[in-house]
Amino acid sequence: MWPSLVQTAKEGGCNAIESYVFWNGHEPSPGKYYFGGRYNIVKFIKIVQQAGMHMILQIGPFVAAEWNYGGVPVWLHYVPGTVFRADNELWKHYMESFTTYIVNLLKKEKLFAPQGGPIILSQVENEYGVDFNLSPTNNELHSFDLNIIPGISEDNDSEYGGLRNEGASVFAAEEPNPESEDLDVNVEEDHDTEDPFVGEEGQNENGGNPNQFNGDQGSTSKKNCTNRQRWEVYIALLGRSVRGKLGKTAIKEVATLHSMHIRTVQRIWKRAKDTPPGAMVDVSQRRKNRCGRKRMQIDLQRVLDTPLHKRTTLRTMAEAIGISHSTLYKNVKEGLMRRHSNALKPHLKEENKVARLRFCMTMLDPASLSHEPQFIDMYNIVHIDEKWFYMTKRTENYYLLPEEDDPLRTCQSKNFIGKVMVLVAMARPRFNAEGVETFSGKIGVFPFVTVQPAQRRSRNREAGTLEIKPVTSVKREHVRKMLLEDVIPKIREKWPLEDDGKIIYIQQDNARTHVAPTDTDFQEQASQNGFDIRLMCQPPNSPDMNVLDLGFFSAIQALQHKVCPKSIEQLIDAVKTAFEEYPARKINHIFLTLQLCMQETMRIGGSNNYKIPHIKKEALEREGLLPRQIKCDLTIKEEEEKKREKMAKTLFRLLESPS
Repeated sequence: MWPSLVQTAKEGGCNAIESYVFWNGHEPSPGKYYFGGRYNIVKFIKIVQQAGMHMILQIGPFVAAEWNYGGVPVWLHYVPGTVFRADNELWKHYMESFTTYIVNLLKKEKLFAPQGGPIILSQVENEYGVDFNLSPTNNELHSFDLNIIPGISEDNDSEYGGLRNEGASVFAAEEPNPESEDLDVNVEEDHDTEDPFVGEEGQNENGGNPNQFNGDQGSTSKKNCTNRQRWEVYIALLGRSVRGKLGKTAIKEVATLHSMHIRTVQRIWKRAKDTPPGAMVDVSQRRKNRCGRKRMQIDLQRVLDTPLHKRTTLRTMAEAIGISHSTLYKNVKEGLMRRHSNALKPHLKEENKVARLRFCMTMLDPASLSHEPQFIDMYNIVHIDEKWFYMTKRTENYYLLPEEDDPLRTCQSKNFIGKVMVLVAMARPRFNAEGVETFSGKIGVFPFVTVQPAQRRSRNREAGTLEIKPVTSVKREHVRKMLLEDVIPKIREKWPLEDDGKIIYIQQDNARTHVAPTDTDFQEQASQNGFDIRLMCQPPNSPDMNVLDLGFFSAIQALQHKVCPKSIEQLIDAVKTAFEEYPARKINHIFLTLQLCMQETMRIGGSNNYKIPHIKKEALEREGLLPRQIKCDLTIKEEEEKKREKMAKTLFRLLESPS
């Protein structure tokens, strides 16, 4: 209806629409605002804007527009001590809260002219001096109304959800009145529907059919009270109370006025009286989460007794414990059970656990052992490892429009997807006191490939054209050659000058193809140009002791899969690009995670059955509190030394015993 009326006004020659903002319609209960249906002021103003017209807005609070009480809410009549349109603190408080809320709402929607909206004029209107000259008091009130506008130039929305219990002290001292009608309070709470004042048009806001409260048995349905009705009842009772006591007929009057059962009114009043002194009164319905069919409870012991192989999917588990799939799913969503992805971990023998403990102990800073043990900064350790990178994944996820066709991806064989093995060398990044990166820690990415001439002619290239071929079987001589010709020269080229003369360790795993720390060719090359570079091996079966396996490989692989390489050259370029784009600060986070893993390894005696700890590194870094080294508890250190000695003795006995 609004668009047609606005358009008619425009066709009649008008260029602006003037409208009131009715307080009683938008704040039916204290602090509870309503903008639904015909009270949707934002929608109305936007319709005016779409019609190309201006808007003049009069934001109450008093509106002499043929409306009862001048548009002032009914509930305000029952707030003790309130005097309308006068120099009254309660009146000014509630009036300012309402006007502030309305103005901030319109500002948020950018509806004022300086914001590009249609509202060219707006004022707070109390209509003083309509039929008489303004008195000095009214002049002051008029000035107060005008001065509200600067006060609400900032966003200070009034969002209070209930009234403070102004009569709490009176309620606390109240004596039982045997003659009062609010004695019968030991009855069940009425079942209220959740209705935050936003109802459909045509809904009976007085609680349904009044006949149901007057003894008419023809209607069998009971309409539950809305929150709006409950607040109106409470305010009406509060206005009729004297020192927290109601008169003999007060409850009956309010029940009749609101077409509500007398017992419901009694319960609302009791809820308000039971509020502790100084707390917020809340007479809203409490039906939420207390109605409907009772939830089916799952016997958690049956879940524990069910073997893990029957708990791999929700359907399998639901069948095993004898409940429906939907019931089990609801319990998972509510947090009664959790989903766990279980990855296979390397099997550790006793000697492996001893080696892991010994390795973690060597990573403690010797200077800190006497007072507060902590790990070394690991700035002089270069981690190296190899990984296969593939042209594409066997399965991919895409987001498509409903009418799009499913993409078709084909290959000769899933077992022969194009791939290349890459050796990555990574050290810990460094930052100055201001947090500026001084050394990225990225030594390099080195693919295992060969350049060969094409033996035959094809439609893609002529015979003899040089092609890059991946090395499909990497041997020790390939690794040695890459260390001597690529890794060590890159370390010399990129290593920070302040570490001149310090030992640099290259940490590798125990793969058979890796070079031994005593390799003469490596030692000769690593000691040239004043450098002292040495090889060290991490514990066997311990990928969690290497930053590359711990997180860096998976990170750059995710970046690499964002592109779609068509050849080995493009695949290598994608890996190198992902390597260079990965942020140095995140590499630093992985090194801290490595130290946390070492701490957990020491705590559980060298095992790998632990959860990776999380210390919220991103948040700590934003606050400038990210540690450079992780501290190790003294009790952990002492306990693990005892465990290591015990395990070493056990291992020694095993080696001494005859086979």
